[in-house]
Amino acid sequence: MMVSKVAGSYAVFMGASMISMWSVLIGTGEVQEIESEQIRISFHLAGEFLTAAALIIGGVGLYLDLRWGFNLYLVSMGMLTYTLVVSPGYYGQDGQYAFVAMFVAFMAVTVVLIAYSLKNENLFRSHRSEERP
Repeated sequence: MMVSKVAGSYAVFMGASMISMWSVLIGTGEVQEIESEQIRISFHLAGEFLTAAALIIGGVGLYLDLRWGFNLYLVSMGMLTYTLVVSPGYYGQDGQYAFVAMFVAFMAVTVVLIAYSLKNENLFRSHRSEERP
């Protein structure tokens, strides 16, 4: 049960971090594509914020041992994996290798959690009774 709380907390942390990061970048005018590539960046941001929301909701569901929590957690972690694969390219292109290293570290943690949760599904699935009082 403890490992599902750690995994749920990680998902919430990553989702909240994504929202915070993008909010700061947009708020400080760092997302120059808003002016030059509105359609592309709008779709990209929609994907990022949907991923963040899924991570937060799935992470909370897993942490609270809700019946749907594990399934949404897995979907959100898959979404996060995609984000962690494509995001370092932007920073690598600009020579910001510390950010690339950060994404690689997050990818390692994410892959380990996904593999562990799939291998030990019984530790992650809700143990709440199907019956309602």
